[in-house]
Formats: sequence, structure tokens, C-alpha cells
Amino acid sequence: MKRKENSLKVKKTALSAMFCALGTIILFLGGMLGDLDLTICAVASLIILLAIIEMGVKAGIMIYVATSVISLILFPMYFITPMYICFVGFYPILKYFAEKKRKVISYVIKYTTLNIMLALILIFARYFYSIEVDAMEIAGFELGKMAILIIYILANLTFFVFDFCLTKLIVLYNLKFRRVLGIYKLFR
Repeated sequence: MKRKENSLKVKKTALSAMFCALGTIILFLGGMLGDLDLTICAVASLIILLAIIEMGVKAGIMIYVATSVISLILFPMYFITPMYICFVGFYPILKYFAEKKRKVISYVIKYTTLNIMLALILIFARYFYSIEVDAMEIAGFELGKMAILIIYILANLTFFVFDFCLTKLIVLYNLKFRRVLGIYKLFR
């Protein structure tokens, strides 16, 4: 019995290391591409979601922490790193815990966390990456102080779509792809 437990631990550790490496590579590519950094960040968060489904929330947390630390060490100057650390990377973990509450409470937790973390990301942008949010331009029109309000509105709308799509991906994965990938078979 002890041998089987050790075998399961080794499999979980190996799969966790592969997920962590994959997440780090995805974040590195997102930093290199630059324009798709938020999209790539969302793709990297899918790895955390997959880990939670297949190995449990503890594994998801460990993979998130390891990927965050490695990304921070290897490429701290990529803006994708604080976005992943501050919100997108840990969102699948937050979603897991928040959706155990009533629906209204779940949404309050999610949107409050989003807006607090968005404030942290904007602070990172200004003080660590010298990005002036007040000087944003869209199609030649300077937004000035309206930029922050527009960012918050667009972020909340985008988050709504992201959360909806993530929920649908969870259902799709459980119904179609889980059997195809067969990751769950490793832990029997």
C-alpha cells in the first residue's frame, strides 16, 4: 500500500513539474510577443485550472506559486509577470473557492478581487514599468484621467467574458477532453 502511495506522489510531483514548466514557457512566449500578453496569461492560467481538476486545489496552488516565482526570477521585466501573479494566474484557485459560496457572494468575491488586483497592476505599471496610464491614446484621442475609468470598465467586461468562457471550458473538458487526455488514469 505504501508503495502505491509513493508512486502516486511521484506521479503528481512529475506532472506538477511539467505543468509548472509549461506555464513558465507560455509566460515567456507571452512576454516575447508583447501584444498578446493578456491572452497568453489567460492560456497559462488554464494550466492551473487543469491541475485543480486533475490533482486537486493543493497542486494548483503549488503550481501557481512555483510558476510565479520562476517567472519573477527569469523575466521580471515582462509586464505579463505581474499580471499573472496579481490576478490571472491565481484566478482559477479563486474561482474554485468562490463558487462554493452562493452565486451572489461568489460574484462579489470575484469582482472585488479583480478590481483590487487591477489597482495593484496599475501601480506596478506606473512605478516599476514606467507606463503612464494618464497619457494613454486611442486612435489619436488622448484619454487623460478618463483612461483609468475606461481601463476599469473594459477590465470588468473582459473579466465577465473570461469567467463565462472558463466555466464553459471546465464543462467541455469534463465532458469531452478528460477521457481523451486520460490524466486522471495516472492517479488510480
